[in-house]
Amino acid sequence: FSHRGKGAKKAFLAEIERAAGDADVPALLVDKINTMRQHRQEILTAMQSGGIGSTILIQFVHPDDLAGRWDHALALCESRIKNRGQGHRTLMGNTPKLKEILRKTVADVQAVEEEELRAFAVRIEVDMTQEPMMLARQVISSLLDHGLLPSFDPDELLSNSALHGAMQAAIDVEARLAGGTAAAA
Repeated sequence: FSHRGKGAKKAFLAEIERAAGDADVPALLVDKINTMRQHRQEILTAMQSGGIGSTILIQFVHPDDLAGRWDHALALCESRIKNRGQGHRTLMGNTPKLKEILRKTVADVQAVEEEELRAFAVRIEVDMTQEPMMLARQVISSLLDHGLLPSFDPDELLSNSALHGAMQAAIDVEARLAGGTAAAA
């Protein structure tokens, strides 16, 4: 939605609301950094305005970080962004002052509090140091364990071919954004 300029946020939230209200959309995952309470609330409101389904919070954490600290997470994110190069819509590997941007983001983090957690059906915490396929498998398994993906076949969803296909799709998108050709997953 960055191509929308100043209207990006409004368009992003409107699309979440539209998709959340579409009975033909079996699951809606919103991949967005949500370090501030206001941003989480806006997305939550848009999802709930759609009126269908449960809202889940997936938090990525670094196992070596103490509660409320983000030192290891910050270093890992910086490394991944640099390795990704131009394969993102807004934050590139060669972004000037990348480390400062990440430090400011971490300094402004507003922790998810108990009251806020009550708005979610489930909270899933995942280890961000795991390989992407393992992360996907963990998230999908947790969603299945909580009965949140009833219209999906668990064996198919967790199959290596489905996970490899999803990983290849992500690699292809990053390659297109970077203006290159995708490698095989």
